[in-house]
Amino acid sequence: MILKQTIQEKRILLEVETIEPPNRCIHCGFSNLKRHDKRLRRVRDMNLFHKHLHLLIHVKR
Repeated sequence: MILKQTIQEKRILLEVETIEPPNRCIHCGFSNLKRHDKRLRRVRDMNLFHKHLHLLIHVKR
């Protein structure tokens, strides 16, 4: 889900987060997940309309 969109002269910033949490832990397979923390990850993606595209991803761990 897109939380915020910012378009500047040379770049586009999209702040996003997942809609649904994973059903199981990807490491151990345990199904009762609780959140350890939230982090913000910045990822440089492909250019869009000749502007740098950056994704700010809210990661829930």
